Amino acid sequence: MKKSKFSVKTIAICAMMFAITIIMSFTFLGTVPTPFVNASIAFLPTMVAVMLIGPAGMLVGVFAGLLSMIRAFTMPMGILGPYFQNPIISVFPRAMIGVTTYFSYRILGKTRVPDVIRVGLSAIIGSMTNTTLVLGLLYIIYARDIMAAAGDIMPGGVAVWLLGIAASNGLGEVAINAFLVTIVVLGMRKAGLGRED
Repeated sequence: MKKSKFSVKTIAICAMMFAITIIMSFTFLGTVPTPFVNASIAFLPTMVAVMLIGPAGMLVGVFAGLLSMIRAFTMPMGILGPYFQNPIISVFPRAMIGVTTYFSYRILGKTRVPDVIRVGLSAIIGSMTNTTLVLGLLYIIYARDIMAAAGDIMPGGVAVWLLGIAASNGLGEVAINAFLVTIVVLGMRKAGLGRED
């Protein structure tokens, strides 16, 4: 009976995070638009899910990546928007957010780190995973194409431009996600949702 309740809770939390991911992926609630890239917080539900229900929450990351790819086909925004049609750029980094957040959370759980720090650090690692993989893979795969399409606005080269995005948008995403994920995870756990480990 206990196992059944846990399964129902897992499904319910996954469904809730799927729904929030959809809303954040297709409305202003999930992005902070700039002229060059959208600073996304749409993967926040992924980090919350893996901390509340474990590995099953990684499905939310894959789902967020698929939505990111769909958005790139239906409503690409900014210079980099079309490149997110490639699942290596859109899906893979989002899927890895769940993996790195989960294992960070589990490893920190074996230490004496206070829970608020454990959640916050895991969220920072998850958010940095997304920023690092997206910008790194854009450079590896599309540096020449990006330079050809928009070289006039990046006199320092693609690498310098992407590092600038990481410093501005990426740091903002890390801070926002760490703050919000900590509040949501601790609040939901206090309400009896998710696991205590």
